[in-house]
Amino acid sequence: MRRLLTPVILIAAVALLYGRTVTFDFVNYDDYDLVTRNADFLGDPGNILTSFTTHAFTSHREESVYYRPVLLISYFADYFAWGLKPAGYHLTNVFLHTLAALFLFALARETLRQAGVPTKAAPAADAGSRDETTAFFTALIFAAHPVQTESVAWVSGRNDILLGALLIGSLLCYVLQYRQGRARALMFPLSAVLFAAALLTKESALFIVPLYPLYDLTVRRESPGTLFPGIKHPGVPVFLAIALAYLGVRYNIFGSFIGAEKLYGTIPFGNRILMAPGLALVNLLFLVWPAGLSIVHPIEHVPWFDWPFILIAVAASAGLLTLWAWFFRKGPVLSWSLGWVIVCLVPVLNIFPLAVPILEHRLYLAAAGFAFALTLAVSGILRMAGAGERRIPVFAAVGLVLAGLSWARLPVWRNSESLWLDAIEKEPGGSRAYFNLAGYYFEEGNYDSAIPMLESYVKLRPDDFTGYSKLRQTYFLAGRLDEAAGVCRTLINRNPENVGRYLEAGVLFERLGISDSVIAVYEEGLRVHPEFYQLHNRLGMWYSRLGDTLRSRRHLEAADSLARALRAPEVR
Repeated sequence: MRRLLTPVILIAAVALLYGRTVTFDFVNYDDYDLVTRNADFLGDPGNILTSFTTHAFTSHREESVYYRPVLLISYFADYFAWGLKPAGYHLTNVFLHTLAALFLFALARETLRQAGVPTKAAPAADAGSRDETTAFFTALIFAAHPVQTESVAWVSGRNDILLGALLIGSLLCYVLQYRQGRARALMFPLSAVLFAAALLTKESALFIVPLYPLYDLTVRRESPGTLFPGIKHPGVPVFLAIALAYLGVRYNIFGSFIGAEKLYGTIPFGNRILMAPGLALVNLLFLVWPAGLSIVHPIEHVPWFDWPFILIAVAASAGLLTLWAWFFRKGPVLSWSLGWVIVCLVPVLNIFPLAVPILEHRLYLAAAGFAFALTLAVSGILRMAGAGERRIPVFAAVGLVLAGLSWARLPVWRNSESLWLDAIEKEPGGSRAYFNLAGYYFEEGNYDSAIPMLESYVKLRPDDFTGYSKLRQTYFLAGRLDEAAGVCRTLINRNPENVGRYLEAGVLFERLGISDSVIAVYEEGLRVHPEFYQLHNRLGMWYSRLGDTLRSRRHLEAADSLARALRAPEVR
């Protein structure tokens, strides 16, 4: 019974903290593309196989580099079980997060058992109890850490939860292969299968390969020669072979091994290397001091890229690497957990370009290594201070503080409105939150609320014609035609070569009945594009309404002639 009590407490804690997310809605940030507007794709069981031959946003976006068939299969399962009820999707997220926490508990306990040697000062029974306690609080801190709220409360954040559960499960099986028992022979193959599934969940699983040999080198204190076939176990070559096979599949589908450079490589490679220490520090601070959490973290507001603050970022990165190296033999489990954090930080450094450089949900797996390292470090400090008996209240206090911060953060994810209002409050200068909040209001038919969001967006992004077009459309639907026409004029002034802008403006002036403006804008457009038959047609029809037969006939005949020319087959 005592063996079951700890996992039960852990399950109850996760359920208590995250259970209310089942009342949350989908949000207009990938949830619509992956789920709510994807019903036709998810409703066809034949598309389960299609998921293995295309990218994750195949039915809604022209191009992406996200090859995530296992993630899509999880949405298929949800759709068959719940339809489009968000409660079911959130429940699945909570279940997967609980599973990841249980796997981490078992992994931490087994790692400590394999690393520990009972002594007179710490007999086997006491050591086992200490390992159980450390493993429990490792899993609890991981589960309750505020950076996890983005992954757990956001339906589209599932890729990181699923990735975390599969990789932690894979590492657990890898560690269990060293135990005695009948199941020992199954552990390594199962570890390899789970790793392959993780790769098919999210690309960043590629970077986790070093954790397997690192366990052998640190915790098991093996020499590098034992990591290759014919000596002890297949180990590293098997995981490398799986990774290479995965890259081959990606190349076959996308025409490149990664493909991110083509879509998101707007920052030169050299600059991305220089930015890496700053991004490392940003993400480390989220783990150490989870304040200012938000869905939006504009990269231009990060101080660690500029002189002299970049020196702090470099020093922090070097310090973490130094700690890892120092504990390599002196504290093997701590070294492995620090190595876990370092390895999981590599995918978030933007060396391989990211669509959005800073997002908290990418730290899901790194938080597991951080939680393990934190519990080990605090235990060691308390033992050296002669206060080892106080570690349980200390860990409990840390867990309660983190859970309290997560509890306060979770309501932000209740719906799109609460999410983007929080982002605007945290980063008033971040344009994306205004646009996405406007999109939510627009979908709800709340045009009066959408308009000020779009007005703020175009002030922040005056170069983005999409914002102006959306603002014009929203003014129009709200019945504010004068302002819609004003936006049309702004679009013409900013992009006079776009003939469609003249047509949009002219139609609005027609609705307003401003004859002089109708004629002026159509004629202005024809001076730029004299062969655009739709402008001739609209202007001819307008002159007809005014009774100007001569001008009407001239423009209508021109429209007819140009339209015929467009329809005529090409003469060779």
